[in-house]
Amino acid sequence: MKYAHYDKETKRILGYYDKEIHGELTRAPSIEEIKERVEALTLSEEAVKKLIETGYTDTMLLEVLGEETYAKVTARIVERESVIPTPNIEIEDAVWQEAINNAHNKVKANGTTELYDFRAQSEIVAEALATFKTAIQTAIDKTDLVALRCWKAGIEFPVEWREYTVTLRTLLASTVVVELPTMPEYPSGS
Repeated sequence: MKYAHYDKETKRILGYYDKEIHGELTRAPSIEEIKERVEALTLSEEAVKKLIETGYTDTMLLEVLGEETYAKVTARIVERESVIPTPNIEIEDAVWQEAINNAHNKVKANGTTELYDFRAQSEIVAEALATFKTAIQTAIDKTDLVALRCWKAGIEFPVEWREYTVTLRTLLASTVVVELPTMPEYPSGS
């Protein structure tokens, strides 16, 4: 089972955790720790003597202490508490895999995950405009290459290419994202 740690206010996922990796870390107690636990019990002198003589073997511990006390004495020791931060939601492995595969970054109210754009509207518009201007500049660069190829081939730069270039340069000064004009056919012989 996996866990998604998230921000309480925005529901933005801050990290994914796995109990096997981030859960409690335990270990078996050492013989010394078992001895300390046994000494803390109120045992008869005969039982203590028997344990000391046999060296605290599992079989002897079980025989002398009984199942319930044996389980307490030999219980695993927690080395580290769980490091899974809260708040978190438990998610099934398949949901976690889908979230990882699709870059999900938000927890929905029903406990599933989704990809969500946390940017402000102004950031989204600014990025779209920057992408648009980059596309325009790329198209203008192509018109320059076509003009150079026409010049090298000794043919006139076609009117439709001049108009296309003027339109692109006008759009470059624009602050509105619109559909790019269609590039004309390359001039034959260029």
